Amino acid sequence: MPGFAVSMDKNRVEVSFLRETAPLPQILRNLATSTPFICTRDGVLVAECLLQTQKNAADVVNYAYTTEEDGREMLLYVMDYCRVQGISSVTIGCGNAELDTYALLQRLGFRIVEIWPDYLLDENKVAYVKHSIVNRDFIRFRADLGEETAAFTIR
Repeated sequence: MPGFAVSMDKNRVEVSFLRETAPLPQILRNLATSTPFICTRDGVLVAECLLQTQKNAADVVNYAYTTEEDGREMLLYVMDYCRVQGISSVTIGCGNAELDTYALLQRLGFRIVEIWPDYLLDENKVAYVKHSIVNRDFIRFRADLGEETAAFTIR
């Protein structure tokens, strides 16, 4: 994509961009143990994620993007990076009401592997509503990375 660039420099991470994805202390803990992917388009921050790796698997622990196209570009870049590193699978999660993200992940070849019921409820048992759906459950997805790309073309 023209103008799309990725940096993995921890000093360039915009924590405020990730702020809606998790509490600040959790983001900072994850940042300390993760590889960041900071994505810009024509010099403007459009997507960001933190990737934790263990042996043969990786987990996207925090991520945010401005448009589906930017999220797609970022995740394809992360998947290619993992493939080159010899990592065989990537996991990622989203809330049950995050319908756009849910669909994007499936289009990129991610499959549901686990559901954490009530994980997104705060300590007061309060969840937020999105698309008229209570966002309370956390859905975990995994993409197995073969030699060919996990993504496919949507026409």
